[in-house]
Amino acid sequence: MWTLSNKKELKMERNFLLHVYRYFMILMSPVLWIWIKYRLLRGKEECHRIKERFGYPTIVHPKKKIIWLHGASVGEVKTLFPLIPKIVSDYPDTFFLITSATRSSADLIAKNHLPNTYHQYIPLDIPKAVNSFVDYWEPDILIITESEIWPNLLTKTKSKNIPIALINGRFSKKSIKTWGLINKTAQIIFGYFDLIISGDKNTHNFLKSIIGDKVQYLGNLKSNTSCLSVNKINHEKLKTQIGNRLVWCAASTHKGEEKYIISAHKKLREKFPNLLIIMSLRHPERAKSVLKQMGDLSVSIHSHEDAITNKTDIYLIDTIGDMGLAYSLSKITLVCGSLIKGLKGHNPIEPAHFSNAILTGIHFDSFYDTYMSMLDSKAATSILLGDDIEKHVSELLSNPNKLKKKQKLAQNFVNNQISILDSTWNKLSQIISEPKI
Repeated sequence: MWTLSNKKELKMERNFLLHVYRYFMILMSPVLWIWIKYRLLRGKEECHRIKERFGYPTIVHPKKKIIWLHGASVGEVKTLFPLIPKIVSDYPDTFFLITSATRSSADLIAKNHLPNTYHQYIPLDIPKAVNSFVDYWEPDILIITESEIWPNLLTKTKSKNIPIALINGRFSKKSIKTWGLINKTAQIIFGYFDLIISGDKNTHNFLKSIIGDKVQYLGNLKSNTSCLSVNKINHEKLKTQIGNRLVWCAASTHKGEEKYIISAHKKLREKFPNLLIIMSLRHPERAKSVLKQMGDLSVSIHSHEDAITNKTDIYLIDTIGDMGLAYSLSKITLVCGSLIKGLKGHNPIEPAHFSNAILTGIHFDSFYDTYMSMLDSKAATSILLGDDIEKHVSELLSNPNKLKKKQKLAQNFVNNQISILDSTWNKLSQIISEPKI
């Protein structure tokens, strides 16, 4: 229990660190404008939507009650999607405002054609920007997923008496260490939340040490991700083109990983001449640089609507929202973003939904609990070095019985997951008041 002296300390620190941060961000405004312009030149911002980053809307308010959902990028936004039908089921007249920080996530939202849903880029954490944004939209609740903690935005939202929830809260070890250095300020910031549901045990233990039993642990919401959608027309067309060829998939590759994958595929082709790899890029804008690494390999490109022929070595998916298509055509998936130190892994549940045998590198902090459970139950296999990819894929391709067993273990793992989504919505619904919605 906090004593009077504790409260005084919190007030002092609020007046110091948070006020220092507030004025620092005001002073940084010109620099941030230059930074946004730089991102625009690199194709990471949309010219006609830059003003959203400074709190100015580009769409008209629907004059309806709004639930504000925020996720940093593609992975976080995808976690929010299954919540929308849950909310609509209970509150059919609700509109949704989804904010994110990347073009790829904006493209994904547009591609999914979600009902009564708007997208805006999250404003920079400048007081003027967040004040303009929150005052215009006046949401009935803010639901943040994972680790997007912006002090000025949270302070403004809380000042408007808007409930705030953090779901699937997951912080890296580095972030936890940083927050630990400003423990009292962390108490203030996380005290703004009306509900916190942590997504992994490390985050849960940290937040519990900061604000006590207010934090609840349900497990990683991404491990309860619904099965990705698949364009049936594209699936049937590509399936026909592939015929009886062997297929494996390298999913969500990052810079530095492709060289290991391409090398492995070349070696595998010597043993399995008809082998095809489906390679999907985490960041499609990297397609040109990745193509340069492929040398004399024959590549068919998804965005060009290239056909897969008998000569095609690699089918490159350079679009957003087509991972379900990749998994539906493969039996083996190497989940990338995990082969190089500094990366943190991607969601293994998505390919497991399609009964893919799961391979991963050893760098998967973002899904640590999920991967450890899968590895313990042999529903996934870890690869120590990038040079070992060929060995592990070859073992599965050479042994159909082992491959089928690994596929079944992955599917069983998905089937045995507790409905974290339902539990999350049950908790959220308790802080969404009927009169406001």
